[in-house]
Amino acid sequence: MDNQYGLLKPSLIVSYKREYYSISGLRVTFHNNIEYTDLRSMVKQKYRDYDCVMEIKTSIDISDDSIEKIVKYPTTRFSKYSRGILIADRLM
Repeated sequence: MDNQYGLLKPSLIVSYKREYYSISGLRVTFHNNIEYTDLRSMVKQKYRDYDCVMEIKTSIDISDDSIEKIVKYPTTRFSKYSRGILIADRLM
């Protein structure tokens, strides 16, 4: 029980496989086999996401330009939770 929001229940389970790498001082992870389980309905439907995610972590003092010299792919924000909710809502 949360004092501000009341009773909180999980709405989505996100599962995936993760591979770890280190490239030129960057910590890189690849997330694949992403699955979302929608917990909002009686039928706990699973949805497969066929896209993969590359996540880059580095110290705060590394500039975006430095990262872009090493990783030549365009960057975007990606939330597995938000994507899972959108996919589940579309397929309901």
